[in-house]
Amino acid sequence: SVIYMGDENPMFIPHPTLSDEFGGTPDCAIITDHGTIPFGVEIKCPKNPLYHFDRLDWKDQWDIYANYPLVYAQIQSLLMITGASEWHFVSYDDRQISTAHKIKIIPVLPDKNFQSKLEIRLKQAIREKYRIISKKYKIEVVNRYPAHKTVYNAIVRVELHQVGSHFERRNTLIRVR
Repeated sequence: SVIYMGDENPMFIPHPTLSDEFGGTPDCAIITDHGTIPFGVEIKCPKNPLYHFDRLDWKDQWDIYANYPLVYAQIQSLLMITGASEWHFVSYDDRQISTAHKIKIIPVLPDKNFQSKLEIRLKQAIREKYRIISKKYKIEVVNRYPAHKTVYNAIVRVELHQVGSHFERRNTLIRVR
């Protein structure tokens, strides 16, 4: 089942090779018993209902790329970090009168070309960060790309179960690494 991580139980997932520098926090994901994430969801609930209404016309991930590039980059980075095969962009607005207009779901697949350029830009930004810190504080700070680093994260499965007209939340500790 898809697990909501949201604001109360965010899970930071470090980048496989840039773990000290970069990672992401999915809104929702499927977490296997082995701790891998094959699928995730990015949810946006805009304050302005016109943004959501515009998104109802979007057809595919290229509409996200063209109209909401920051979220496209966010989703591609989560796909890259987790190795997931698919992520869904969800725009939700409960204020819409028609039930059919309350939610828009668009599947997003890995864009390897975008991801490789993103990784290059990340490494450039990290180098620039260290250059600025070194210059400002007159100390030498170098890139740190550890080959392997143990990161201790508790992976908690949060499931929402519908009980009548409301949902109950159940937390299960999967593993600590």
